[in-house]
Amino acid sequence: MLGAPLSGLLSARHVDRGGEHGWDGQVESYDIAPVVSPEAVAQARRCLAVYRQLCAPLDDRDLAVELTLLREKTVRRNEQETDWKLTLEVWAEDLAPYPADIVLWALRFWRRNERFFPVGNDLQRLIEPKVIERRALMEALEKLATPAEVLHGRGDESMNSGHPNGG
Repeated sequence: MLGAPLSGLLSARHVDRGGEHGWDGQVESYDIAPVVSPEAVAQARRCLAVYRQLCAPLDDRDLAVELTLLREKTVRRNEQETDWKLTLEVWAEDLAPYPADIVLWALRFWRRNERFFPVGNDLQRLIEPKVIERRALMEALEKLATPAEVLHGRGDESMNSGHPNGG
């Protein structure tokens, strides 16, 4: 996910959840190291920019294609073409707030693993945990990208003075 130096600065906090197959912990937030190097700040800014791009919604055409593929691979109720158009509009509205990559993952997961076309909040139940984890990581990256305290060089204790663990 994140390379050095960022991976060593973040510690995931999980919330316990019971899923269909037992424990299904989810990252809810991250603890961040108290002192961050300038390199880590720069990397956090780059990663944050990438994650912001990833959070763009899926465009309507691609969503329609994916939903049509899902429709063809799952059992669904009998419907007229006008009903299908309404179904597409409803799903497009429901899925619009979510990042494209997570929506694609959910639609393709459902297509591979479920027999029936999703109803109600079936897809949102798949999407929401991923979005929560994404938001938690982005919040941590935002904090890293604008740190209160940056270590400006090896052994520079002046930047660490006043910190409970510092010199």
